[in-house]
Amino acid sequence: MTALVVELHGFKVDQLYIESREAALNKSDISTVARARQTVLPKGAVFRADHVHGHVEPLLWISDIVAGAVHAHRKGDPQYTALLGDALLDFEVPTDC
Repeated sequence: MTALVVELHGFKVDQLYIESREAALNKSDISTVARARQTVLPKGAVFRADHVHGHVEPLLWISDIVAGAVHAHRKGDPQYTALLGDALLDFEVPTDC
């Protein structure tokens, strides 16, 4: 999440909508974004995150589609990322998964 905040801020994004899940996970998301804003982004940077239920905001589904396309590409099937063309920005984010 921290890497995502940094990347988005670099593109002048100041609002992130995250699909709502369990209360504890939502709280963790907000804490991570707040910590990134305080420790990684420039002082005084504006960046906000809010949770939205998937059934309320269908555009949240786009991230699942893009993730599926990138996953397929990494498994050897680039047909879906080819459809996304230059609209796709793919960057590595280290995780503990």
